Amino acid sequence: MDINEKSWGPGYLNFSLAFEDDFESRSDFSFGAQYIYTDLTDKGGEWLLEWQLGSWKNITTEFYFPIDYQQHFFTAFGAETSNEIRRFDNFTYYDLNANELKNIDAKYNQTNAYVEMGWNIKPWAALTLGYQAQTGSITLSSIDRKDNYDLYGPYLDLTYDDLDSFFFPANGSYFNSEIGYSNTLRRPDFGKREAGDTVYYKLSIIKPFTYNRHTVVASMKTAGSDADNLLPIYAQDLGGLFNLSGYHRYELNGRYSALTSLVYRYRVIDNNFGAIKLPVYVGASLEKGGVWDRSSEMSWNSAITAGSVYVAVDSILGPVYLSYGQTSTGESSFYLSLGGTL
Repeated sequence: MDINEKSWGPGYLNFSLAFEDDFESRSDFSFGAQYIYTDLTDKGGEWLLEWQLGSWKNITTEFYFPIDYQQHFFTAFGAETSNEIRRFDNFTYYDLNANELKNIDAKYNQTNAYVEMGWNIKPWAALTLGYQAQTGSITLSSIDRKDNYDLYGPYLDLTYDDLDSFFFPANGSYFNSEIGYSNTLRRPDFGKREAGDTVYYKLSIIKPFTYNRHTVVASMKTAGSDADNLLPIYAQDLGGLFNLSGYHRYELNGRYSALTSLVYRYRVIDNNFGAIKLPVYVGASLEKGGVWDRSSEMSWNSAITAGSVYVAVDSILGPVYLSYGQTSTGESSFYLSLGGTL
């Protein structure tokens, strides 16, 4: 057989643009780019580089090396650095003047490196055992406090993903679970050093059900960590469309989070132009969840109920949503969002 290599590649460049505005007081945006270099080794190794600028900033690089020609087993290693600003509304802290502070803005700077060994159970399922080391800082500018920390430890990850689309799935299933252990050393600017152990976890399930033009996507996710430090290193957030619609994106932050949702959509127009398809959807969602500082506080009764109605287009630039969200706590927002993640 005479096989001719395709004329493009082995490097591929992708772009991402995401914009969200609630028409009230907050806008979130991100611009990202991704470069993938394939055929790095004769068994199909790859190099990945991603960077994202905007409300939250992130840079990631990873090397992926299959061990055998069938790519049943692999090794990977990489590094990531991020910059995030989170607000903790239910946080109680007394400053040096004994003033009680309820709303705290915390700036998270984190740099993480990891190495993994994995088994590709199926082309759409993988089991990974990894070890990570992370250094970072949490800064509370309002009270002039900064906590530096270092952590390291193993983790186990299981992923199953055969969805036909990430943003508008109609068939397949998605399951991801991760549990990890870390030994953490906190180095505050003022005060003594503290060492402790942390167990963290996350679980996410997505399952769409489709009949003709109707689709209902059921999802559930939860995450948390058992550390009892002042502010959590493994912080969890909710907020934004389909994540307690009515709140801003990343508005709710805490140590534990849980969310269940049902998102219905109806395909109104196909807009099938052959090589380009621009389907238009209308739909609604029902959501219930929340964030908590203690696992003992997590309950169905204390969770927040939210819902939304929307019009969406699956465009060549990513999903476009015009929607309205409302929560049982009285929060409401209109959303205009364009684009998604890489």
